[in-house]
Amino acid sequence: MGSGETAENVRHKEDVLQVVSQIDAVRQFRDVLIAGGYDVKYLEFAGGHDFLEWRKTLPDALRWALPRQP
Repeated sequence: MGSGETAENVRHKEDVLQVVSQIDAVRQFRDVLIAGGYDVKYLEFAGGHDFLEWRKTLPDALRWALPRQP
């Protein structure tokens, strides 16, 4: 998650309004999962919502979230 994803009240489509910023929403979701006893791996980088950062972190995140079954 990029620490620069701070935009609020973002209209994605005519009928879809994202009121809270991406970073605040993800931090809140992380905290709820931890409080619920879930194993959470959270990484925050200095940057925004862009492919260059995703390219670095998404493969490891997917391997963690979707481990191979024996």
